[in-house]
Amino acid sequence: MNYLEFEKIVIKTLLKILIFDLLLFCCLSLPLKSEDEVYLRDTTIERGTNYIIPIYGTINISPIENIILEFEYDARIININSVAGDPNFIIKPKSPSVQHQLREMNNAILIVSSNEAQAKNNGVICHFEVEGLVFSDSIADIFLNRVIINGIERAELKGKIGTIKVRGQSFLPNFPDNLGLNYPNPFSNETRLEFNLENSSPISFFIFNSGGKEIYSSRNTPEIFDVFSYSGDLIVEPFEKTLSRGKYYVLFRPPTYDFASGVYFFGMKTDKGYYNRSFSVIK
Repeated sequence: MNYLEFEKIVIKTLLKILIFDLLLFCCLSLPLKSEDEVYLRDTTIERGTNYIIPIYGTINISPIENIILEFEYDARIININSVAGDPNFIIKPKSPSVQHQLREMNNAILIVSSNEAQAKNNGVICHFEVEGLVFSDSIADIFLNRVIINGIERAELKGKIGTIKVRGQSFLPNFPDNLGLNYPNPFSNETRLEFNLENSSPISFFIFNSGGKEIYSSRNTPEIFDVFSYSGDLIVEPFEKTLSRGKYYVLFRPPTYDFASGVYFFGMKTDKGYYNRSFSVIK
């Protein structure tokens, strides 16, 4: 073998090594698709009934020292009453830390966190106890805004994770008029109550403390009661007119300066009778 032939072999070998190194570098530089995911199966529930809805997912990080999940949903359509874990779930405590942020009802925030979690493939992360709130058929999309595992945010897991459909039904059809439960309850600044009128009628609202003393009314402080048609149209001077048959809701905003924490009663008077609900205030 002469020198030129030997030089060609060396150059070819070096080129092969260089090409292999470049290919290896490119493969290692490509972002790997995460196999982790969070989702719920699209579910239909009935209004006024509580349902247990699993949140599923795959989390392959181990060990998990802490996990934070921030969900977003429409609190006008559904109420997430509670969140539960289980030793067999990704979130292990039966009562993980839960925070509700209801400043914007249509973009309510639920934050679930735990220092006891485990990796699982296609397992259950936790359970939501969900109640349907609306009269007519409505859809609430559930979004995952943030996932933080061991202090590292997993941005690739963000986005819509599923849909909950609430199937409307008659609002206690055995009763001609009715006042629904308030939501949120307890509350600090504002709460919503739905009500039903079988026939046209004037309405009046009253607030009583736990001792039965009237402290507010639509007669003396109408500005703290905003009445809306169920489609969301504000009704001007609702207590000076007769409301038509139909479905409505009222937003109750008590004065913050003299409304202490405790249990109170919300009363509604129509031509058909008197209706009341208890509620709690926290400051």
